[in-house]
Amino acid sequence: MVLSKFPLLKLPKVALNDILKLFTPFEIVSLSLCSNYTKSICKTIRAVTQCKETLSCFDVSISYYESIIRLRFTHFPLDEWSFHLLKEQRLEKLISHKFCLFFRGIKRTVFPKNVGNNALENLMLPSWNPTGNTISEDSDVVLDHSYCLKIYACENVLSATKKVYSYLSDIFHVKMKHFSFDYRHLSIEKSQLVMDSFFQQPIQRFKLSEENTIDAFKSDALIYILQSQKTTSFFDLYENPSPGFTCDFEQMETVPELMDFSYSHWITFKQILKLKNENLWFSRSNFLQTDFEILIKKWRDGWTPNWKSLLIEFNEDVNIDTCVSGYFIQLPPNSGHWNKTTVYRNFPIELNRFIMRYKTAKEPINFIGYHILRSDGRIATIAVDNNKIGWFQIQSDDKDQQMVFGFHPRVFDLL
Repeated sequence: MVLSKFPLLKLPKVALNDILKLFTPFEIVSLSLCSNYTKSICKTIRAVTQCKETLSCFDVSISYYESIIRLRFTHFPLDEWSFHLLKEQRLEKLISHKFCLFFRGIKRTVFPKNVGNNALENLMLPSWNPTGNTISEDSDVVLDHSYCLKIYACENVLSATKKVYSYLSDIFHVKMKHFSFDYRHLSIEKSQLVMDSFFQQPIQRFKLSEENTIDAFKSDALIYILQSQKTTSFFDLYENPSPGFTCDFEQMETVPELMDFSYSHWITFKQILKLKNENLWFSRSNFLQTDFEILIKKWRDGWTPNWKSLLIEFNEDVNIDTCVSGYFIQLPPNSGHWNKTTVYRNFPIELNRFIMRYKTAKEPINFIGYHILRSDGRIATIAVDNNKIGWFQIQSDDKDQQMVFGFHPRVFDLL
């Protein structure tokens, strides 16, 4: 059966726009690559506010071996569309490995200079038919399917990633939201190039993945990464630096709202006192109960930190009841002990002790803590779960009567 050609570009503008809204992200990209004219059509339809707002995820992940650019849309809420960029040393020899440029029927090995709009010059797509698989349960986001296009580059994968990212950003009228970077096996120069290329504007979330202890050579790269990142909301630091590593956080270009340190043995107590992030999470630290006691005493004496929420995984078991001194009231369970009114009603008693149990699939988590009422009316909540992880939450002084308290995945890892 021979399929007849469909005159897509000869349709009236309204009809063409309605059809393009039904295209998958890969189909939009492939059509845009046919010519400068088709690119302008795709950019115009994606510039409509309704279309721009449907793009919920535009993430980039870079490592030595590959890079991944992920897209998710609200009208495909359970699907993810990704471009996997890989290095192919033999690309120039793969002349016999042909593929079809979508909508043109032109067989090429690479995107050459004289085809389309040259946006992906010297990159190869074996097929425009994506591979699909079901997302595993370990994924950060609950999805049904992931669709992937593999792109091979004979040049530096970092340069190819920047090229594809810039093109997608131009087509879909959106900037990167999340960035993941694993700089193992990359030189300092290439690590700096990545940071300079992809942090030209602030992003919402940055994940720095490197779980092996590094040497002095990598320490310089890490310092550059920490100080040059421009993260506004969440900075997940999976780095496990060498014991002697230090970093001046005051030199950071931006102050993320939250910093999550998976390995914080290199963080000093002095830095905790000065850090300006709203939320700080320190897993696998070297802090002891005496450090927690000092923080509590300083707060009760009138000191207010720059941060609002602090989590510390201590290097020893912590008894929360010996961290405070003074008369306390034991709040009955399920008695509204997360309401500020309950704490204010007990004035002039400062310490309001509570016990909270959280059920999990493994075993229950027991939180023992205190709401501490200061003489100026401010409330701080301190707690320890399973004698290992301590929480220090400065409650807001607004009219909201409900107090807040957080959880962290590390709590469940220690069960």
